[in-house]
Amino acid sequence: MRINIIILCALMVITGLWTYLANRTSAPNNIVSPKFISDFDYTTLDGQKGKLHNHKGSVILLHFWATWCAPCLVELPTLIDLAKSQDNLIILGIAVNDKTENINRFLKKIDRKIPPNFIVALDTEKDISAKIFETKKLPESFLINTDLTLERKIIGAQDDWNSDEWRQEIDRLSHKHEDK
Repeated sequence: MRINIIILCALMVITGLWTYLANRTSAPNNIVSPKFISDFDYTTLDGQKGKLHNHKGSVILLHFWATWCAPCLVELPTLIDLAKSQDNLIILGIAVNDKTENINRFLKKIDRKIPPNFIVALDTEKDISAKIFETKKLPESFLINTDLTLERKIIGAQDDWNSDEWRQEIDRLSHKHEDK
């Protein structure tokens, strides 16, 4: 009986430690060490091919989302509004493990015109999200500098992407490129 209690306590400690370490990712809006973002190919919702590095020189918000993710659906309209207000920004909204018809239905339902600097791309097999960026939770975003280095990793939904704080951050990154 005593050995069972010792084993149970040991398992509880190990489980608690594992949970703590597994969830110890960078906090939302934490600045991470600059890391060059490798190029990857993507396919847009309308079948066009693209490459991340084609957008070098612009600030890029790489945003992983899905129509089955409730927080993603709440924040996506504010991302569209941000794209409309920031012509110096490319938003690459990558739909993870989702069907084209679900994405089209959702975009029609939110009734917002998608600006040219908001690109909806598909990641049906998680080749980009899981294999390249090791995304485990949705939504997850990566703010990428004009020189294709990672500025921030943002885990979780944002209340308002079109806030003054985010617009100022994007302007700062855009001007940082111009100052060089």
